[in-house]
Amino acid sequence: MQVEEKISVGAIFGSATGGKLKPLWFFWNKRKYQIKEVTYGWMTKEGKATVYHFSVKDENDNLFEITYNNESLVWKVLAVEG
Repeated sequence: MQVEEKISVGAIFGSATGGKLKPLWFFWNKRKYQIKEVTYGWMTKEGKATVYHFSVKDENDNLFEITYNNESLVWKVLAVEG
């Protein structure tokens, strides 16, 4: 299912993750989703912004595509399967 909604995300980056951004959980539709696995990650450009895309699985094996825009500092959920 295609969606495009802002979400709140807990993420880390730094030496523990090899300098990479790693989402850990997110809030969407008044529910917290714990990220069990990041299955794939890639980057795209939107003007000057870099958008980081993550394909993630939650504890129930639902698959989500979430993004982070480094210019606007906004996280979004774009798609859900499960």
